[in-house]
Amino acid sequence: ATVQTSSEAVAIADADGRLMLPNAAFLRLVGRNAESLQSLSDVAALFTQPEFVRVTLAGLRNAHQPWSGELALARPDGTAMPVNLRAELVPGRDGSVLGFIVILLDLSDRERASAARKHLEEVLALASQGRRSGDLATPHDEDEVVTAILTNASLAAMDIADGPGGATTAPLLEELENATQRAATLYSQIRSFVGKG
Repeated sequence: ATVQTSSEAVAIADADGRLMLPNAAFLRLVGRNAESLQSLSDVAALFTQPEFVRVTLAGLRNAHQPWSGELALARPDGTAMPVNLRAELVPGRDGSVLGFIVILLDLSDRERASAARKHLEEVLALASQGRRSGDLATPHDEDEVVTAILTNASLAAMDIADGPGGATTAPLLEELENATQRAATLYSQIRSFVGKG
């Protein structure tokens, strides 16, 4: 019951690799129904490197050690989703294998946040060098206000990126970039208006 209602994507297989329970979160993440997933081989086929996953899952029986790694899940719509796969066996008291547990973690938000942070850092670096990028225009001369805008944006980006993460990180970084753009543009217009631009 705990596995069935868990928000984590979990699948449980028996000692022969037959899938006994892929929970609802697992089925949602992989975009398949329970009928299409009958075994650990079916689970391995969900990835862009199915043979690697198949060999890895089979190797658990001998290694008696959990395995965890980042892989790409092949979605039904043809896209690939970055996930972390954690697989471990359930040992019996006599050392036999009772079953397997497979847990998937969607890494899409983390990758989107990483891309947003990299893009923001590139934009801020260009702006601090006094260049014009497609995303952020700043005056070409040294200016304390522009420097303060860029410094505060950099500090805010670090705070956001070092925070708890999750689905909100990338949108916050994107909003920070937009706010920095608006501040720089507004300041540039004010300078032009007062004849100092």
